[in-house]
Amino acid sequence: MAASFMWLLMAAPAQSQVVVDGSDSSFDTSDRALLLSVLKSKLRDAKTARVRGIVQTKPGVYCGEVSTRGRDGEYGDFTRFVVETKIRQATIIPTSDPARAAMMLRMIEDRCRSLDGDLR
Repeated sequence: MAASFMWLLMAAPAQSQVVVDGSDSSFDTSDRALLLSVLKSKLRDAKTARVRGIVQTKPGVYCGEVSTRGRDGEYGDFTRFVVETKIRQATIIPTSDPARAAMMLRMIEDRCRSLDGDLR
């Protein structure tokens, strides 16, 4: 019996914690699932994604930071993102193109302002 239980544990896929700081804990389960699905659709290596600092700035608009593993197996720096679940669109700041990153950061900051104008 114990051997079959061990086999079951070894056969089950390892589940990694996607949101590393628990910032998604206040979101409804379906909202959280949609948010992560839209975000992962834009990532090259979604299986290794680590997400932190998620805030909802407006209905259906979520901002935070994401990091994935590079070709060397090491995690890169966290980079900002915005996900708009109503239109199923995610924008992630590229880490390899500084000029494009600066332009996209301004766009993300505009979308990540709360209704009272505070940057989240």
